[in-house]
Amino acid sequence: MFKTMGKQLARPSGILGRITGKLMDHRNYKAYEEIMKDLELTNGDRLFEIGYGTGMGLGLILKKPIDCKIGGIDYSEVMYRTAMKRNEDYIKANRLILNYGDFINSEVDNGAYNKVYCVNVIYFWEDLLSVFCKIHSILPDQGRFCIYMTPAEYFEKMKFAENFKKYSIDIVKAKLTEAGFSSVEHRKTTDYYIKAIK
Repeated sequence: MFKTMGKQLARPSGILGRITGKLMDHRNYKAYEEIMKDLELTNGDRLFEIGYGTGMGLGLILKKPIDCKIGGIDYSEVMYRTAMKRNEDYIKANRLILNYGDFINSEVDNGAYNKVYCVNVIYFWEDLLSVFCKIHSILPDQGRFCIYMTPAEYFEKMKFAENFKKYSIDIVKAKLTEAGFSSVEHRKTTDYYIKAIK
């Protein structure tokens, strides 16, 4: 059961995937509220979310009184379809473009986005440096990358996280620096938020 739960969290599919999406929304709502502080949203922002899930976070940002646009990619077809339906009005208004696929193998135009963010997806990346280097390469100077994550030590007793990639805050910050980010800092609320500036 726990292994199935972990697989669904990594890549929701089928009926269980839709149920998992609802659980993710409940878990991630406050995380999105907090990560928007680190994104420091302003008019003209072009944001990109890696692993947007049900699209709840996309809607939270786009309903703000800020003139911004968002792109995103998710590895789950179920989540892609859910997010498309949930945010149909923003898509029709040309404020949102969603894709389905694996970020590391996708094509993202360099400089197309000035802010990239992700919530609870870092546990599914085997090679942090490769992902961070790609994010660094698509951002303009002073672009920022914001991460919400639970660090390794909190997962030790959680059976559903058995197959998660577990990273400490120090390792994540070190890999961001190695990837070329000039300023990397973190803060803690319930879990941790990391902000990296190119």
